[in-house]
Amino acid sequence: GQGVALGRLALVAPMLADGRLAVLGPHSQALSDAYGYWLFRHDPAPRREVADVRDWILAEAAECDAAIRAYDAARR
Repeated sequence: GQGVALGRLALVAPMLADGRLAVLGPHSQALSDAYGYWLFRHDPAPRREVADVRDWILAEAAECDAAIRAYDAARR
């Protein structure tokens, strides 16, 4: 099928291992870090529906990042 899965590596590792999920993009393995976002794009001109989801993910990530930065600044 086609779709997008967002999840913590620890939770999706079994599905990556048995092939139910695949990591897309230039990396051959899943990325892990304490904090981060990765959005891989296969088609430079995706369908409108795909672009809408991409734009929503980017907006949510930006909002989350701003909240984290504001929280960190308030703690200083």
